[in-house]
Amino acid sequence: MKYFAKPGFLAATLTIVLTLLAASEIWAEKKEVLIGYSGPMSGLAAEYGQDVYNGIRMAVDEINEKGGFAVDGETYTFRLQMLDDRADPTQAASNARRLRNNGAIAVFNPVYSTSAAMMNINEREGSEFLVMAFTSTPRITDAGNKLLLVAPGSFVSMTRIAAQWAMEKGWDKCAMVVTIGPYGEEWRKAFREIWQGMGG
Repeated sequence: MKYFAKPGFLAATLTIVLTLLAASEIWAEKKEVLIGYSGPMSGLAAEYGQDVYNGIRMAVDEINEKGGFAVDGETYTFRLQMLDDRADPTQAASNARRLRNNGAIAVFNPVYSTSAAMMNINEREGSEFLVMAFTSTPRITDAGNKLLLVAPGSFVSMTRIAAQWAMEKGWDKCAMVVTIGPYGEEWRKAFREIWQGMGG
């Protein structure tokens, strides 16, 4: 299965970013706004990372092809810089620092563990940037990071819908096949609690 970030949603998200940072001195004198992407472009998650990047790239191109965007009467365009983090938290944090030092106001990332690593550094005074997380784990918002925007909803709602659908079919037993790693274990735990809570 492929996952593509929707250009319309990303365009709206980027508009929110700019509204939040309209007074930022990072790009006040520039006509081009840098946003970053750090994701798994190689390794086991490379296809997923490429799909997410393609969605962001589409949104950036769509906005720029329409002439960019205006803030307080000034017109700007986006420039997107991509760095490979191989889904490694240490590399993701390093990439985020590099992108921020290049002037990025926001860094997109599609993996919980690497987004969490960025959230350890994005609120430091004088080096602030938005973490644009594309992950459905509910843990992402539990940290209380004030410079975080999350695109998808929590997967807890997805597990509840799946369990309700199965119960409506009259099924009371299920098997789970989920991805390996912390994300899969979290999903498995959430579904088990909901499923058993419904009597499954």
